Amino acid sequence: MKSRSMSIYIATGLVGLFIVSLFIEIEPQTIVGLSVATLFFTIAQLLDSQISFWNEDLKNQVDVFNNVGNFNLSPQNLLFVKIASKYQNPPKKQRIMHQIASILYGMAFIVLFLSFVVPINISEKVGTSVTVLSSSLLFFSIWLVDKQEEHKAQWNEVQIAAMLIRNPNTQAKIENDTQAQDATEQLGVNR
Repeated sequence: MKSRSMSIYIATGLVGLFIVSLFIEIEPQTIVGLSVATLFFTIAQLLDSQISFWNEDLKNQVDVFNNVGNFNLSPQNLLFVKIASKYQNPPKKQRIMHQIASILYGMAFIVLFLSFVVPINISEKVGTSVTVLSSSLLFFSIWLVDKQEEHKAQWNEVQIAAMLIRNPNTQAKIENDTQAQDATEQLGVNR
């Protein structure tokens, strides 16, 4: 969601609904509508998360290519390139995903608000299936975020390796440490 405050308002409202549900029975159709809305929100959030990851990954690539390619951009120029990369035309795949996410957010809000006003006539079996699917997508999104973090870590490893190779003092220190370790092992073997 683009507006961070909207999600906290919805979360607060649902916590309020939880408290009210302890004292007043809520219609099963309302709960089914809430499950359908949650499913739409979850799918839209997955799409937004993937788009954000791609944009962040592009910034990481700029850092790595600056270091590996030995372009030696000043911090100001590097920041400018990162900002400019954010505003470049996104690939068609990202634009389509963004449009689908916007439609799903809209559908989720419509279903969410209508479920409190107009009972949605969906069988409880379908409602249960939607709830389970929504929960599975939640855990899929957690897995996806973990994979994205691994990918970011790989870019960091490439960048560190490039810095180690480029820095002659570090390379000499690594060679000295390796020679010292080899000599220590030789002494241990000879004894």
